[in-house]
Amino acid sequence: AKKQTQKSKPTKSARGTSSPARSARGTSMGRADTARERAAGGLNPVAGLDISPMTVLIIIIVAYVLLGCILDSISMMLLTLPFIFPLVQDLGINPVWFGILMVTAIEIGLITPPLGMNLFIVRASDPSLTIGTIIRGVLPFVVADLGRLALLIIFPVISLALIP
Repeated sequence: AKKQTQKSKPTKSARGTSSPARSARGTSMGRADTARERAAGGLNPVAGLDISPMTVLIIIIVAYVLLGCILDSISMMLLTLPFIFPLVQDLGINPVWFGILMVTAIEIGLITPPLGMNLFIVRASDPSLTIGTIIRGVLPFVVADLGRLALLIIFPVISLALIP
């Protein structure tokens, strides 16, 4: 009887990876691989661009203000955070600070004339008010919120002072 020697073939896991280390992690896109690719610019869409993190943050905030005019806050966060939050982390932005800025931008979007959803809620609650009256009434609050947002961006310590 001849002895048959077989070379052991690497086994594939359920997700199609063949590396034992990757199989142990359970995915080919495990945390270590993702971090390495992000560091090399593989998954970060702005890594190849010459844009500062502050510029990207301003673009994200403007997008949240505009989205706040047409979407409610929970829907907006559920739709955007899976894409935006990894980018924010890669840029080295404090997640707590970003969360505070994001919620502030969403709040501003909800009351920004002429499309802010809360303007229409006020109109529906009191039909005797015109949209023009509601917009004139909300403008000082929009200006104050924009000032608050600017202060939070310029002085992050305002929102991060109590975090160790």
